[in-house]
Amino acid sequence: GLLISCNQMSAEYLFMTDKLYDVKYDTGDKVIQCGRHNDIFKLWLQWRAK
Repeated sequence: GLLISCNQMSAEYLFMTDKLYDVKYDTGDKVIQCGRHNDIFKLWLQWRAK
């Protein structure tokens, strides 16, 4: 919605659409960090929880 459209950078060089997965689930442009650090943190938390 409005919050996403105001805060997204739409950096096409970072968020390409030719991925092997559905890009609508890619949260990179919806977070402040705009990178992979938050993804690896979530993976680490899941790994530690098991």
